[in-house]
Amino acid sequence: NCTFNKNSAGVLGDNRDAAGYYCMWTAKAAFVNCTFYENKVIGGQRGGALNVNAGDLDVINCTIHKNDGKSMGGGIQIRTATAKVRIYNSVIAGNIAATAGMEDLGYDNESAARAVIRNSVVGTAVYDAGGSITAGASFDAATMFGTFGNNGGHTSTITLTGSNNPAVSGGMSASELSAVVKDTLVPAADAALVTKDQTGAERSGKHMGACVR
Repeated sequence: NCTFNKNSAGVLGDNRDAAGYYCMWTAKAAFVNCTFYENKVIGGQRGGALNVNAGDLDVINCTIHKNDGKSMGGGIQIRTATAKVRIYNSVIAGNIAATAGMEDLGYDNESAARAVIRNSVVGTAVYDAGGSITAGASFDAATMFGTFGNNGGHTSTITLTGSNNPAVSGGMSASELSAVVKDTLVPAADAALVTKDQTGAERSGKHMGACVR
């Protein structure tokens, strides 16, 4: 239930990546109901919002938008074969990086571990419950994101707009999310955490991202 906004990495000219969070060594981290917006890598080369060198990262019910990774991974950068990244019910789109195709989710090289993606949007692609890209579905960050600001609750969030927005109907139910939290996170978290969004609103449908309003 946090918002990461306008953080910078490498401000003093040092070669620093990840303006939001850097996961390395044997770290285990989970971000649930979080918004990452307009974070920027200045001195480094990758990972505008999240950079996973090694360790274990879960991204659940998050919205990651307009972060700048400089070279690659404006949203999330995965660097090594030992990194473990799982993305559930999240929207990672409209981020910025110089390397085409790696604006939202970047990989250092072919040997870097690939993210597990379920019921989420990454770039324009819409992923289903089995991790496959849904044919005929597409997300447009320019028209399907609303404004960043006060949408209720105690933190700024980003709404989703549009009657044909796949992120509004292609996500996970509250019960499905509770099962993920119970079975996946180590240490275990309160399953009730994911039944509401970042603003405190109930997740009554299958809405992806941090804000369901």
